This record gives sequence, C-alpha cells and structure tokens, in this order.
Amino acid sequence: DVIPREVDGYNNWHPAGRVLSGSSNASVAFAQRCYHSLWSTMQTAPQLSAANFRTEDRVMIHESSVDSFKIFKAGHSHVLRFLHVLKTRSRTGAMQALDLLLTVIVPQLRLHNRVIGLEDLYVHDLTLSRGEFARNVHWDGRWWNFPGADGFNIWFLVEPAQRALHGEGNMFLAPGLASASAPPQFWDSGHGRSTWGSQSQTQGDEYPEPVQRIKTLKKNFKAALKAVGLKHLLYLNMTPGDCLVFTKRTAHFGDPRPIMRGHGNSRRFAVTARVLVRPKNSRTVPFWLPKNSSDQ
Repeated sequence: DVIPREVDGYNNWHPAGRVLSGSSNASVAFAQRCYHSLWSTMQTAPQLSAANFRTEDRVMIHESSVDSFKIFKAGHSHVLRFLHVLKTRSRTGAMQALDLLLTVIVPQLRLHNRVIGLEDLYVHDLTLSRGEFARNVHWDGRWWNFPGADGFNIWFLVEPAQRALHGEGNMFLAPGLASASAPPQFWDSGHGRSTWGSQSQTQGDEYPEPVQRIKTLKKNFKAALKAVGLKHLLYLNMTPGDCLVFTKRTAHFGDPRPIMRGHGNSRRFAVTARVLVRPKNSRTVPFWLPKNSSDQ
C-alpha cells in the first residue's frame, strides 16, 4: 500500500496551479534589470535533458552535498495522475500521486550505503504551479527550518510551456553558487550593484549552521555571480514526464526570458517538492524556527 506522505498544512499546495504575477510591470522591470547582463549566457547555456544522464547515475542527498542532480524519465502515468489532481483538486490525490512518483525517485538516490524507503521520507513543501517565476537565483529557503537534515528537491514537468516560447520557460541551474552555508539568494539591487547572502536577515547568531551574511558587490549581476562562484548555467530542456531530482544545495532560478521577450509567464505546469530523509533509526528530524518569525 502507498501511504500518503505528510504535507505541512498545504500552505504551499496550489491545486489549481499557481500563476505568479510574473507578467506584471514590476516583475517585467525586475527581470529586465536583473537578468539583462545574463542574456547571452542564458541563450548559450547547455541544454540539460534525461539523455545527459546514465541509468546508474545517482543523486547524492547528504546534507552537505552540493550541485548533485539528475533528470530521468519518470513516465507518462505520473503526468496523467497529476493532471487528474489538477482537475479534481484532491489533496489526498496529490499525496498519492506524489507517493507513486517517489517510488521511482528513490532508486535514483544515494545516501552513503543506506537503503531508503518511502517510510524514511517526509515532504515538507509541495507545490503544483503553472508558470511560476522564482525571480532570484537561490537554493530553497524552506531548508532553513531543517538544519543538518539530509534531503532533496523534486521538479517534475507535467505540461510544457506554450509553443510560442520555442522551448523556453522552464528553469536554469546555476552550479557553483550553493555553498555549504545556510540558504542564500542572489539578486540585482540596481545601479551596477548586486547583492547576495542568506534568504532571511532574521536568523541572528543563534542559527546552528554557518550563515552567509548579506553582501553587496559593485558589479553587474553576471559579474557578481561569477565573483562568488558561478561556473555556468544549465537549462532544463525537459519534456512532460521528465523529473529533475537535485540536492538541496543546488542554486536555480526560473527562466525569465518569456517575460523579458514580452510573452508574460510561461504556461508550463510543474510539481515541486522539498523532501527530507529521516535520520537513521529515528522518527523525527531536526527542526528550527527563528524567534519572532512570521512563520511562527
């Protein structure tokens, strides 16, 4: 039997698909300013697909693993299940569909010599989104709450972007930016300056992991990213049924090119999730919440 994983109150569960305000004037202006210097790099980025990986390749999901990822063909049956969830808006259906997807993801993982089963996994963030544009280069801030926890991210493509985008509108990976510190983000702050650092300035000295303090560099966005470790960009050239599994310390961002070209948001439909692995021989995971947090 497939036992539905726990999802944290469905705060980020969007059964109808979430369309962020990526086509608003403010978001268009942000995309133009932030990613203008990266335009040529995005246009020439290598295309990453399931064909780039071998069957035996595994994603290293240890807490300190950096830039470990794999795309594989999960299969069309999972596409149909999530399309049904989109139609029925069933929370139970969403969890069951995710469990079945996890059964084909687990063999792609490696955590030392440990054998991982569904009973070892805890989903703390599940999102069904259409055309979501995560504006900053980042690795997911939700990992703040689970310092020291092993885990991984999922990005599963259900429906592609509209044909007018000619293959654009998915996501980029940015290897080299995900250090071993707590979740950072990178953004263009205007006037030839770029900023990078932790995703929250509320953490203080009590946070149990190293924190990258907010820094501002007097460089355009492309130069700033290279200065702090960017190796290159990789574009996810994925088709429906393809699944990207990547360690939590992998920097990424939504493709801004459709917005920059004036097309508005991509209409692609994707399922994303953050998945923790319970410590061996334990039913609990480390948890941390900052004092006075709005997440309280």
